Amino acid sequence: MYGPQQLTSDDWLWMGILASVCTAYAFIASVKVMKYLSAYTVMLTTNLEPVYGILLAFFILGDAEQMTPQFYIGAIVILVVIVLNGFIKTRLQRK
Repeated sequence: MYGPQQLTSDDWLWMGILASVCTAYAFIASVKVMKYLSAYTVMLTTNLEPVYGILLAFFILGDAEQMTPQFYIGAIVILVVIVLNGFIKTRLQRK
């Protein structure tokens, strides 16, 4: 079993860099984006991250990994909600 006591100093350095960049910076950037977009819109977009990941993996790795129908249904639900959110906000701004 691989535990924290077996990590090298390089491992700790890379984990620190990844934690800073991928977590802290992403959070700070999302807070700044909320000056222009609603929190709801930001969260909907964040929920698409798994879909982005799957699509990138598909293009990089090919169709070696098959998702269940539930995954595709979930991805479609998320996309529909995002499109509806934009559509409803556009209609409300026109009134």
